[in-house]
Amino acid sequence: MGFNHYIDVPNDDIHRKLLPSEFSPVKSVEEISVNEAVSLATEVITRPNRLRNTVNAAYATYRELFNQDPSYPHHGERIFNHLKSFTSQRTAPMLTVTNVLDPHNPYHDTPPEMKESRPQPELEALRAGDDNRIYLLTSEDPPEGVSSIYDGWESFFHAQESIYEEYAQEADRLLQEWHNAQTNRFKEDLVVILGDHGQLFGAEEMVGHHTSLHPHGINVPLAIDPPHNWKTPTKAIDTPVSTAGVGCALMNVIAGEIETTKELVNNISYYSQDSNGAVIACADGPTWSIPALHEDDRFDDSLIDKLAVRKVAYIRDERVDIYRSPWDTETIESTSFTYTQDARNSVPERDTPPITDDAEEWLVQMYNPENEQRNTVDARLEALGYV
Repeated sequence: MGFNHYIDVPNDDIHRKLLPSEFSPVKSVEEISVNEAVSLATEVITRPNRLRNTVNAAYATYRELFNQDPSYPHHGERIFNHLKSFTSQRTAPMLTVTNVLDPHNPYHDTPPEMKESRPQPELEALRAGDDNRIYLLTSEDPPEGVSSIYDGWESFFHAQESIYEEYAQEADRLLQEWHNAQTNRFKEDLVVILGDHGQLFGAEEMVGHHTSLHPHGINVPLAIDPPHNWKTPTKAIDTPVSTAGVGCALMNVIAGEIETTKELVNNISYYSQDSNGAVIACADGPTWSIPALHEDDRFDDSLIDKLAVRKVAYIRDERVDIYRSPWDTETIESTSFTYTQDARNSVPERDTPPITDDAEEWLVQMYNPENEQRNTVDARLEALGYV
């Protein structure tokens, strides 16, 4: 939200663009009509990179008219090709942010580099189970399209998890290939590889990454390759840190205030932790319309209330304290866990510390049962400080 105001050169809608270009044909057309075609042609002719824009417009039109739905839904190869093209043209220092979505859902088929594809009936069964609301908000068995191949939700999610691991391996392969082709880049530049969230496949009756603060959802990869001329090139990060901490530290890099690996690592830890040494993580409930879910007789109200919560977690080396506020109340509940890399165990006997004032305010401030203000995307982003 609003990121376009601060990015000099965007290259979005990459799934509809074969060639790197700031211009997105998709955003210039609201419907398929003669008038819109004339308007698009005018945009293509009057903008720079006319040939590239023509190719991209033709490709986007082809995708739209023929509804091409590739079995592998991601575009990592193209993303890295565009990245190489863009960074090779630089003449001054720059910050480049690239989203590689290959490990992301939907989980349908095998990546391009893998030799054997899944049989068509299996692909259709995987697509039939994409809507995880069925599992999370009802007590229904898998739909017929899923049960024709899988004998239950557990085996279905197991198949999805296998594909997820294949997709993650594909992202690793693309990163390795990019690294091998850009050795000078890794010598001269600061490269940060960071995951945004994990994925659950039935752990603790959760799927996806909605409101669970399970380790499978919040323990993400972080790898940093510093410039070759930085002092102390090797420095381990051995305490919990956050994506926000990484972002704040990078701001100091851009400002010229960090010039060594040690300074970067210390900055990441400093900005990640509060005054008591805890990393704060939060979950803001699903993006589904909560009133619409309650109005649908198919969904169970108690399951909606269980999922539709805000959570704040205080993460330390030895424990995690989680505070939650159900969507339609101002009640704050708390639970403590011990964490390992792959699991968490509840510690019911432990007294959780009092919640801080700012976290309490964030948990309940948008509560408004009359108009469900907490459910609007703008209100949620504003409460989190994004807009």
